[in-house]
Amino acid sequence: MLSQFNNIDISFEGGIFGFENLDRFILEAIEDTPFAYLKSVEDENVSFITTSPFHWYMNYELKLDEGLKNLLKLKREEDTLVLGIVTIKNPLEASTINLLAPLIINIQDKIGLQHVFHEQTDYKTQSPLFIDPISRGEE
Repeated sequence: MLSQFNNIDISFEGGIFGFENLDRFILEAIEDTPFAYLKSVEDENVSFITTSPFHWYMNYELKLDEGLKNLLKLKREEDTLVLGIVTIKNPLEASTINLLAPLIINIQDKIGLQHVFHEQTDYKTQSPLFIDPISRGEE
């Protein structure tokens, strides 16, 4: 659940692809779900549904290089929140999550950006959200 991060005001400084003109977003947890809205402060018409990729893919793994850590002023791993942008489809079971280019957020300093992990080629921008337990990494 993302409720512990509810109403955090995050500065992306143009760091979300396709929305470089928008800097500030509010994270709003959707009660009793693993989802949260990421709503633009500057444009009320822009918001994303997000979720932790680790909730859906138990073996999901990212390696943040020193340059990325420095850019986000990350000093401790536990200060990092990773969110994938979700695309809701019809039927709902066809919905996807962007695992290739997640949002990386420093929850202490409230800054974030979207980063493409090119070197981790198994991940896709439209990975299935609802997958079987074996694919999730559960035995």
